Amino acid sequence: MNIVADQSAIDTIADLVAEKVLAKIEATPEPSQPQDERFAYTESDAAEKCGLAVHQLREQRRLGRIVPCKAKPGRRILYTPEAIRDFLDGRYLDKTADNGSAD
Repeated sequence: MNIVADQSAIDTIADLVAEKVLAKIEATPEPSQPQDERFAYTESDAAEKCGLAVHQLREQRRLGRIVPCKAKPGRRILYTPEAIRDFLDGRYLDKTADNGSAD
């Protein structure tokens, strides 16, 4: 099946499609900043933000997939919002992954 159309018709259709797409993009609200943006999160709060149990978060820390910051008072392990975002976005160094060396 062949469809024949002149260039002006194709241009008109392309313009209409582009207008609709841009209108949808502009109508989409931008995500608001989270209200609970703290300087650092405790282990249990960070685990909840990551959708993990505390023991699972500890395992991810042990594997180097999430990097904590340590606070002096009580030597508690804390996680920055950036560390949590990096972990959730998958931007971590997986120390368990095959590094391409031949065995």
